[in-house]
Amino acid sequence: VVWKLVMGVPTYEAVLFSVAVLAGACPCPLGLATPMAVLTSVNKLAKKGIVVRDGDAMEKLNQAKVFIFDKTGTLTKGEFKVTKVTVNEETLNAVANLEGYSSHPIAKAISRLVKRKLKVENFSDFPGEGVFGVVEGKSVIVGKKDFVLRNCEGSGKESILVCVDGKVVGGIVVEDELREDAVTTIRQLVKQGKEVYVATGDPDPKLDLGVKVFSGLSPDEKVDLVRKMRKKGLTVFVGDGVNDAQAIREADVGIAVSSGTDVAKYAGDVIVPSVGSVLELERMGMRTVKKIKENLAWAFAYNSVLVAIASGLFYPALYLPPEYSALAMSLNSVSVVTWSLVS
Repeated sequence: VVWKLVMGVPTYEAVLFSVAVLAGACPCPLGLATPMAVLTSVNKLAKKGIVVRDGDAMEKLNQAKVFIFDKTGTLTKGEFKVTKVTVNEETLNAVANLEGYSSHPIAKAISRLVKRKLKVENFSDFPGEGVFGVVEGKSVIVGKKDFVLRNCEGSGKESILVCVDGKVVGGIVVEDELREDAVTTIRQLVKQGKEVYVATGDPDPKLDLGVKVFSGLSPDEKVDLVRKMRKKGLTVFVGDGVNDAQAIREADVGIAVSSGTDVAKYAGDVIVPSVGSVLELERMGMRTVKKIKENLAWAFAYNSVLVAIASGLFYPALYLPPEYSALAMSLNSVSVVTWSLVS
């Protein structure tokens, strides 16, 4: 209309300018900028064993301020060894049979001490607390010190106590080792200025990582901790067990370790092979955001120049017919996709 009424060009030329603008102004490149950057990053992470179930997690990680790590099976290898037992052999065998019904790493370590198979009935698992069952007619409770003492008479010094028919009869001590990459990961995050914490159900974690440790937490208390930290900023929770699932789901970005339980992995936005992969995931998140910004800037600038030329702003010195304008727009989309694929 402007070219026809103001500039006085022939009608067919004015129509050509309009069609060229419509072809060149297609926002396809802008629409491809974000998903292509995310898709490329997700594909690269998958090759390293990192599964991203929620693409938004990539962008959120770049803004994360707080990182909370579970201890058992996440920062540690989850390969527990029983180092001390203060119950008799018969009771230990009953405890080992009972623990065989639990999926917790500590329970698996104790269950390996089975000498003779016994009948277990009415098994109940209390995530982050302990287990209960009737073994050969005797009520047996095994778990954290405070959990057992709330339900039984007696006392004990060990972090894991054993209760038979309502009375504490002794305890068990287990030990675990830190993963090789746990210390490196936490120190690197602290160096970046992140707030890093450890949240564990273990009442006596014995960790020396230079960060605050919240010990003796139940699954619900871990969730409360995540909610509290979210007030400070975007929060990431890394865990592996059934007792971590709620906290993983509650966090802005929930990360599950692949060696953990199916419940934890189902709750996670991202599944990593080890805690060390968190750093790689964070780096890829930064790369993704950078690529998105670059793609958007390029697509917008390219489209702006293309529309200016297609509208006849430089006519007759420079002009794009509708078919060439459409081709130029397609090349813009190709350039966005290509740049997203570049490392």
